Amino acid sequence: VLLASAASMEASADSAEKIKNLIAAYEKIITIEPGNYMVLCKLGEFTHLYAYIYATNKNDKAEYHLKAIKYCERAMYTNPKFKELADRGKPTWECVDVLTAKEMTAMYFWYVAIGQYWTECFNPISHLLNFYWPARANKVLKKLTALDPDWGHGRIHMAWGSAYSILPGFLGGDTKKSAEEYTKAIKIGPDSLVNYYTRAKYLHVKNGNREAFKKDLEYILSADIKKIDYDYPWSVGFQFKAKELLGDINKLF
Repeated sequence: VLLASAASMEASADSAEKIKNLIAAYEKIITIEPGNYMVLCKLGEFTHLYAYIYATNKNDKAEYHLKAIKYCERAMYTNPKFKELADRGKPTWECVDVLTAKEMTAMYFWYVAIGQYWTECFNPISHLLNFYWPARANKVLKKLTALDPDWGHGRIHMAWGSAYSILPGFLGGDTKKSAEEYTKAIKIGPDSLVNYYTRAKYLHVKNGNREAFKKDLEYILSADIKKIDYDYPWSVGFQFKAKELLGDINKLF
């Protein structure tokens, strides 16, 4: 009954308040079934969604990104081989080699939560002091790629595209590789709004391509989110973020 109720809430989760209510619903379930992999993944996903889409300050973002990371680690911990390594004190990025395609969702949302925590919650000095985090996260992204590079409507290629744009050259940044990965992502997931949003926010801004930036964001805003093949809470979220980002066009270019 609780799972059915949460699924119903998820289908109409189109605001910060509704996402928080959805998180609370899944947290209620996890107190009953602490090892429920699917629910742990849902919690990892929606705490990250709240941080990325709706949180308005660094403290709020940090709190929910860290929650996402922890829930995803608990989901990975349901894998016996991962549990064995983790219980010996090995960190997540040294345990992922034993994970399987079943744990793709947990690994993916761990990766993006870590990435956004580093990107959004650290200042430039903190980036330098914590330069090792992208390399750690990269191990997880490589594992995801080895398991299924086309997973999740192109999300793995999107993640590579974002990483190549966000990171400075000495940490592996490369705008040409970024563009190639985004092209792959959109070919696989033409309805996946995250592919267009992150390309606009990271690659087009870095390249100074105002027209491409505007085109990607206007595409998101024109999408009929009730018809496209993409999760409703994320579709609503990326339309919200696209409108916000488009409003900053004159500051960015």
